[in-house]
Amino acid sequence: MIRPTLLAFLATTALLSAQDDKAVADIVAKVNATGASLAPISADAKTYRFTALNVAKEFTDAGLAPLAPIADKITSLDLARTKVTDGGLKSVGAMKNLVELHLENTGITDAGLDALKPLASLEYLNLYGTKTTDGGIAKLEGAKALKKLFVWQTGVTQNGAKALEGKIPGLKVNVGLTEAEI
Repeated sequence: MIRPTLLAFLATTALLSAQDDKAVADIVAKVNATGASLAPISADAKTYRFTALNVAKEFTDAGLAPLAPIADKITSLDLARTKVTDGGLKSVGAMKNLVELHLENTGITDAGLDALKPLASLEYLNLYGTKTTDGGIAKLEGAKALKKLFVWQTGVTQNGAKALEGKIPGLKVNVGLTEAEI
């Protein structure tokens, strides 16, 4: 026999789950109406991938605000070629379960990389074409899950890349082709 308190708990849990699903669906619809894309990673997943690819020329830090209520559900974020700045990375830092982050060809600088420190699950980071340097990527040394870091056409040197690789086991920093390799 199921106790009435257990039955009430199960009913409340189901109701809250349905309300949560509705709230997430509303956020997905609102974001997708802007031309950006927010979608589940897979058909039955409770985690999401966001990309601003279709609206990159107009997408700014303010575009990240609608994602705040589901920040912990976003595992992949593509802000490549957007107008996102160091200030916008504060919103990104709240996405605690982020695994993949594309920031290539944005206005990100060394100062903004401080905001990425809380991202303990981050495995992939693309900083191609940003204004980052050796000093900036050194701020990532606590990102122990990081496996791939792309820093082509930045101020990051081979020495800076090697230094970071020495602090994070399994990390590969790709600095692109050097003049010696061309």
